Amino acid sequence: MTKLLTDYLTRAKDMVDSGVAPGYDVVQQIQGIEDELIVHKNAPFDLRWSNQMKTMSMAADYTFDLNVLPGDNITQGMYLKQAMLWSVSENSTNKEEAVKFINFFTNTKEVFETIGSDRGVPINNEIREEMRADLDEIETKIYDYIDYVTENSSPIDTNFPAQSSEILQEVNNIDERVMYGQITPEEGAAEFRKAAEMILGN
Repeated sequence: MTKLLTDYLTRAKDMVDSGVAPGYDVVQQIQGIEDELIVHKNAPFDLRWSNQMKTMSMAADYTFDLNVLPGDNITQGMYLKQAMLWSVSENSTNKEEAVKFINFFTNTKEVFETIGSDRGVPINNEIREEMRADLDEIETKIYDYIDYVTENSSPIDTNFPAQSSEILQEVNNIDERVMYGQITPEEGAAEFRKAAEMILGN
């Protein structure tokens, strides 16, 4: 794992230093979608959830295309992620009503006519097909993209372990220090390995 992270940090640092990728001084100024570099035509592409495309297009003065990541083994690299995860608490005193609400929200066409694609494409196939006739250009691209990824993807990973937030924060901390030149990629990878093992109790 140390070599893999060293290689990643080395490549990322090279990209920032050569001006191919933005540094933290630029990224930290992005406070919302309207500030994204691609919105202002200062980036050739952006890794983004598909349901955010409409908001981004509204913030920009042009529309975007949706594409899967380039390269081989697309079906192994792509996955569908739910925009919302519904559940009913075991301790709820209104379980029946909660189930009815979830059923209403996920299986009623009028809901999606109101909220559009902001919360994602309907999971109900019948509603999705009924909606197609009234979609605008951007929403059509989103629906087509989801249809393609549905047929060319792998199941999403299960939930991260309980310590994942600490691990991811440590990755961010190491990445920032490497990008600012405070430590080398090799030092960053070694520090992360040590911190991760402590967090995981290994």
